[in-house]
Amino acid sequence: MRSCAALALLVAVAFPASAEDLLQVYRDSQRYDATYSAARNNLAAGRERLPQGRALLLPTLNLTANATHSRLDVASRDPALSPSFLRNPDSSGYTLTLTQPIFRAQNYLQYEQGGFDYALTEVRDDGWSFLADKTGSFTGVEVSGVPTDAEIAERHASLSTPPDGRFATVLVVQRRMPEHVDVVRGCLSHRITPDGQTEVELTSYDAWRSAIEDGCGLSLADIGDAELRTLFDRQLVAHRRFMETR
Repeated sequence: MRSCAALALLVAVAFPASAEDLLQVYRDSQRYDATYSAARNNLAAGRERLPQGRALLLPTLNLTANATHSRLDVASRDPALSPSFLRNPDSSGYTLTLTQPIFRAQNYLQYEQGGFDYALTEVRDDGWSFLADKTGSFTGVEVSGVPTDAEIAERHASLSTPPDGRFATVLVVQRRMPEHVDVVRGCLSHRITPDGQTEVELTSYDAWRSAIEDGCGLSLADIGDAELRTLFDRQLVAHRRFMETR
C-alpha cells in the first residue's frame, strides 16, 4: 500500500517522467518471475482465510454408517441333543451427529478482518480479481490479459499527462490498516472504519503535509518543499471549487 501511495503522489505532482520508466518496471516484473509467482501463490493462499474462518463458525453435520453380514452354519454330532442349523444374522446401523459451535474466540478472530471485508476472488496466470469492502471508494478490480509495451506507454501518457490525465488531477494517498483506512484526497482527510468515516478539511500546507506523512505514513523527504507547496496550492484551488458545488 505504501508503494501505491507513493506512486499516486508522484504522478499527481506531475514531475517530468518518461514512459520508458514504467516500461522498465513492467519488464523487471517479467524478468523476476519467481518473485511474482511466490507473491501470487501467497495471495491465492491468503484469499482462503475468510472462507476457512467462516467454516469454523458454521454447524457441522457428520454421518457414519455400518453394516455386518454373518453366516453361522452349525452341524450337530447328536441331532437328538442339539439339532444342526444355519443362520444368517445381519446387523446395520448409522449415527447422525450435528455440532454447532457456541463460541470459539479463535474462530471469530480468524473470520474477522478488522470489520472490513476484502476478497481476492480469483488468481489466474493472466490476471486476478479483487473485491473491495463496501465502505471503499470502488467496488473492485478486474485485471486480465498481458498488455504490450506500446499499450503501457499509451496508457501511461494519457493518465499521467496534465491537465487532462486523471492521475495528474487529484492527489490521492491511502493507507490500509487492520482497523481503519486513512485517505487524503485533494484537501480532504478521511478515516474510514467499519462503523463510518470522519472528514477533515486540510486548508493549510502544514495540516495537509502532516495528514500525508503522519496520517498515511508516506515519507515526503525526497520531494522538495517548493514542489510540494505548488502541488498543495493546486489541490487547494480545486478543493475550494469542489466545496462550492458540493
